Amino acid sequence: MKKVLSQEEIDSLINALASGEIIEEPDSSVEENLNVKNYDFRRPNKLSKDHINSIENIYENYARMTANVLSNHLRTTVEMLIGSIEQVSYGEFIRSIPNPTILLLFRMEPFRGPVILEANASLGFQFINFLCGGSVAEDFEVRNFTEIETTLLQDIFQMIVDMNKTVWKDLIDLVPIIDKMESNPQLNQSLPYSESVVLLTFKIKIDESQSIMNLCIPYRALDPVIEKLHTVKYDTRDMNENNDKYKKEIEGLIDDSSLDMDVVLGKTNITIEDFVDLQEGDVIQLSSSVEELLEMYIEDTLYFYVQPGVHNKKLSVQIVKDTGKEVDIDE
Repeated sequence: MKKVLSQEEIDSLINALASGEIIEEPDSSVEENLNVKNYDFRRPNKLSKDHINSIENIYENYARMTANVLSNHLRTTVEMLIGSIEQVSYGEFIRSIPNPTILLLFRMEPFRGPVILEANASLGFQFINFLCGGSVAEDFEVRNFTEIETTLLQDIFQMIVDMNKTVWKDLIDLVPIIDKMESNPQLNQSLPYSESVVLLTFKIKIDESQSIMNLCIPYRALDPVIEKLHTVKYDTRDMNENNDKYKKEIEGLIDDSSLDMDVVLGKTNITIEDFVDLQEGDVIQLSSSVEELLEMYIEDTLYFYVQPGVHNKKLSVQIVKDTGKEVDIDE
């Protein structure tokens, strides 16, 4: 049974609270209803999870397409994957970069503010190695780049930057413009250290050599498309359409490539003495029969068996069967 206080007891309690003799305890039920979340002002999260997922989808497509372009340009196998995507401050990003490095500042109009592409110096030396005819990935001593090396890198990084235009085209038409390339990150003051940025880290594998590339996009740059980001979805059909389109582009680039094609009529062995004595009208007996199929070689590799004949008054061969061998790009 609850005790009912008299008016005298109520007045006594009020006076005790006013004088500080009794400390009022907070209502625990009110505290339980508070929905409090921790917030780190050094790592501000201005983008929602849906926004981050949409950006990740865009740049997963970017990684695949960039890897294909680099493979074709460097004439070697290049793999590229997203390692991580997070929201950090610009100061935190810039302090994590080694010196020297490759720091590319560019704009993606109508995005506002500069976008930064950073790559390990070792990746730059790998690019230069293959562009100059190298065939094996090597470990290079990290140093500053010469003017000639810088020019070579600007050309290849222009292709990497331009790929942003392709992957964003469903949302917005971008015009990537490179402003400058630096090697010392501490000298870069393009953004305030407190600026919130989206940091995408890519893992790049060239042959057996692995490197890292970072893409730093300021939050304010995404303002023109921030409302559209939650609608970005790439399903399997879209991926297949992009792959088919890119496959046709590659086929168009290699259609005009020339190949050496040889048909072997037969083989025999003769001595040097017989070879020296050969004259017009001599008959050389070959190892193959006139009823046997002839071998057709493409770039010194046997692919088809053919039979000889005449077509439009020219000596020709007709393909009868293939060897079942798959075409090897490395051959």
